[in-house]
Amino acid sequence: MRGLCEALPGLISSFLPRDDEYSVIWALRNFGGNPFVLLVSIVLSQNTSDSNAIRALRNLLERGLTSPQSVLSSSDEELVNAVRVAGQYSSRVKTLKELARFFVSNPGFVVSICRDVRKTREALLGIHGVGEKTADVFLSVYCEASSVFPVDRHIMRITSRVLGRKVSYREASDFWLSCARSVGLPSVYKLHVFLIDMGRRLCRPRDPHCSSCPFRNHCSYASPHHYGPTASNEPGSGSQ
Repeated sequence: MRGLCEALPGLISSFLPRDDEYSVIWALRNFGGNPFVLLVSIVLSQNTSDSNAIRALRNLLERGLTSPQSVLSSSDEELVNAVRVAGQYSSRVKTLKELARFFVSNPGFVVSICRDVRKTREALLGIHGVGEKTADVFLSVYCEASSVFPVDRHIMRITSRVLGRKVSYREASDFWLSCARSVGLPSVYKLHVFLIDMGRRLCRPRDPHCSSCPFRNHCSYASPHHYGPTASNEPGSGSQ
């Protein structure tokens, strides 16, 4: 897979994600380095569209519910009304309350988040509703950690197709981490967002656009059987 990895810097350098398409980027640009809000934005983006997650974040902002203390002092009904647009509001409210309780109960957490990424990851995984992807997105953004790589359903699908087999979260994460390190990518999170975008536009669950995929010459799935013998051999170009 050396060729695939070597193609990444050029592909990512020209990729400019819009903040209104990714709730985490929107949160960063509107709340700066607030770790609590960043985690909230990631929780709200679980199993829903980023546009819905951003709408839920705006609702929390309008109600002044962007600090651990304000979330804990608010009623479940008020939180439900704010995040309802993102769906699964009962479980999301429970997670928001648990996050807020964790921050309030661990006042030293904010200043020590990036000192020990492994320890912080373990602490986050102990919070209800925080899984591997949520923890890894947070650490790759807030700490710019290069030891974690968040994997969502799009990245899982791309990885499985590239390798020609089903993979676990850890296998997919390790694959892209190794790839990023081998070519010295400065931002693991930008690769994460690039792959999500590619999964949405090209490597779709049904009718993937293999002929336009920059990975097709390195992908077990995108054989001539899938994109046809007339497709260009140049990565990134469409079919002729």
